[in-house]
This record gives sequence, structure tokens and C-alpha cells, in this order.
Amino acid sequence: RHPVAHNELGILYRKKGRFQEARQSYEKALALYPEFHFARRNLAILCDLYLWDVDCALEQYERYTHAVPEDEEAGRWLADLRTRKGR
Repeated sequence: RHPVAHNELGILYRKKGRFQEARQSYEKALALYPEFHFARRNLAILCDLYLWDVDCALEQYERYTHAVPEDEEAGRWLADLRTRKGR
């Protein structure tokens, strides 16, 4: 029941190629603590680069960059996703 533990577990799952389990771990972290920006960023990256789920990635990057506007790298990733999505 600790969001940091679920986030860390998600990272381990991603590194092992267990992408659906990683997604579940990040989502569990966010269910416990919706403002946990590290988990949101990790979920966005997972959806974008590993699951090729553009809609998920776009939603998570938008929510993350709204909360953490100073993360310029994530802002660039969001712009790239919007371009790919045709927005």
C-alpha cells in the first residue's frame, strides 16, 4: 500500500520486459497517490516507448507536464506525441 514501492516495482518489471505488470504497478501507485509525479512520468514513458499506447502516453504526459511544467524534456516528448497524434 505504498506508492513509492509500487513505482519501484514498476521500474523492475519494465527492466525485465514485463510491461503489463509494470503498467499495473504504476497505476496502483497513482491510485494510492494521484500526485505522485514520478509514477506518472514512468507510466507515460512506458506507454509511449514500450506499449506503443499513444493515447495513454499523451494523457499521462499532459497530466505530468501540467503538474511539473519545468520538466522541459517531458514537454518535448509531449510535443512529439501531439505531432504523431496529429494534434
